[in-house]
Amino acid sequence: MVGERGGLDALSTSLGRTLVRHGADAVVLHHPEGSELAQQANAAGARVFIELACLSEVEGCRCTYYQGYSTTSPAGRSLAERLADRVPSALGVPALGVCGMAIPVLRETRMPAVVCEAGPTTALVARGPAFVTAVVDGLTAWADPSQA
Repeated sequence: MVGERGGLDALSTSLGRTLVRHGADAVVLHHPEGSELAQQANAAGARVFIELACLSEVEGCRCTYYQGYSTTSPAGRSLAERLADRVPSALGVPALGVCGMAIPVLRETRMPAVVCEAGPTTALVARGPAFVTAVVDGLTAWADPSQA
């Protein structure tokens, strides 16, 4: 599943199409609420969820995974790390790291989930194809570590 809350329709659709070309059964979800995205991904039985988000005021890329007070998602963290290794250089922006959060979309999904935030918008527009390739490469390396 690929999700976005608004403003990144073309980029998320491009990522979904590229994943399908690579053999994935990808679905793109558009909704402004993280809880609704999580519910839709859960209802579809998704194996992995990646939300694309724009850091409009910040230059860089940050990837987040679920981490609560007493639990964490090791698979989500691993995916976030793989994306964070690839996306910033593809966009030509600083790496802002990987961090655990308990926001609704990460807390409520039942599968490994990551929010990949990048900005500024101009970098996403100018380097959209490179961004998509980096996300696919990161997801491939996560799913099959021999591809790393």
